[in-house]
Amino acid sequence: SELFNRARDIGAVCVKTDLMHLPLCRSGSVDYFLMDADSKGNISTLSGLLKNKYRNGRLWTAGADQDNPNIRMFIFTTDDFEDTMVKNICGKNDNAQKVLVRTIRDYKNMAVNLMNDVPLFLPLLHTTEKELAVTIFGSGSIGEEIFKSVFWCGQMNDIALTINVVSKDAEKLENRIRETCPELLKSTDSSSDLLKVYPFGDTEKRNPPYCKKVSFHKVDNIFEFSDIPEEIFNGTNYYVVALGTDDKNITVAHKIKMKVSRKSILNERQRYNVIVPAVYD
Repeated sequence: SELFNRARDIGAVCVKTDLMHLPLCRSGSVDYFLMDADSKGNISTLSGLLKNKYRNGRLWTAGADQDNPNIRMFIFTTDDFEDTMVKNICGKNDNAQKVLVRTIRDYKNMAVNLMNDVPLFLPLLHTTEKELAVTIFGSGSIGEEIFKSVFWCGQMNDIALTINVVSKDAEKLENRIRETCPELLKSTDSSSDLLKVYPFGDTEKRNPPYCKKVSFHKVDNIFEFSDIPEEIFNGTNYYVVALGTDDKNITVAHKIKMKVSRKSILNERQRYNVIVPAVYD
């Protein structure tokens, strides 16, 4: 229905304007992408489709085969609880045996794709230093997945990794990390028991911390760079901007570019900086 509306906006003539009017029972195969803005709506739609209640099965293909499913459903979810709900719904419905169901965590996919498109090692190609400092602007769902991806992907050989988070709600992200991945922050503490060599021997030898430093900076006005500690800009060579909207991300990314460009001109030492806005649309 959203695609029909967008098509009309650009002047297209739409013969059918409601998904319920489509006689999908005549189709050889159907792919459903459940992408409601409210992910709970996706789960409700999944339940309805599996119960085959829409228009007496008009949205269900003929000859659904358990061994070779010709109906595929991709459900966009936001958290583990919703993933569990999808599994429970499929487990209680016989029709689910004839359907290929996959859950997609779009926030997680976006973070992984960003790390793939703009690898963390790019700044290291232009320097002999063995340090990588990443600053994340934003602490929402995208920011959290970026944080985890940077932590996991940034553990390169002989590289000292630093992660900074700058956000109005930086403390909330820190608390979520402590609740969902307590070992992550503990592993950055040189005195943590997590770093003891296993199996425990006679010596008290420890592994080095997985990350040189992790810091969370609460900044009420993210657009006012004077409120951000100057050491953030002095040390960072990889910036990620994930503030919730494309406009905010692109605006702040441009401000960062101007800031680091001025620093590069004023300093004799040249730095190579990567600035990545997370673009949704």
